[in-house]
Amino acid sequence: MCKIRAASKTNILDRAIMETLWFTGAKVQELCDLKLADVNLQDRYIKISKQKCLHKREVPFQPYYSGKLLGYLNVRKKLLVRNGGISPFLFLNKYGKSFTPQEIRNIICRYTKIAGINKKVTPNCFRRSFFSILFNHGISLETISIFLGHRSLSTTTSYIIYKDMPNPFFY
Repeated sequence: MCKIRAASKTNILDRAIMETLWFTGAKVQELCDLKLADVNLQDRYIKISKQKCLHKREVPFQPYYSGKLLGYLNVRKKLLVRNGGISPFLFLNKYGKSFTPQEIRNIICRYTKIAGINKKVTPNCFRRSFFSILFNHGISLETISIFLGHRSLSTTTSYIIYKDMPNPFFY
């Protein structure tokens, strides 16, 4: 993440998008569907809607991320004013609309190239990194499973193969 963070340091929106993926383990479509009302800055959690059902899971986040998200929310206000509208979505493109999954993939691809990373980095890499960090810090698989929105613990255990792999963000 260090290289991608450095590459995206001047773009508050893009950095907030990538850090949301990294700090919440959200899937790309879940990120696109996030609403402003899903964010609780005071208690530091985001409610993420699972793609296939109406169930929402609450994923806590660290104070560091709160600051980054606040910075983005100021940019978001300007986007709305410039586009003359309102939107329930958390992340807005330059037209004041919610991002598509492909737009998110393009952002990640752009910063991967700027950072000089010669490997394919996808939104799912952020999700696997989220798993690895939690797992390597001793968080139970059951808790991680809840954060990732898995119905079955076996789905979460399939991520264990990534626990010792080098993190793509440190290339």
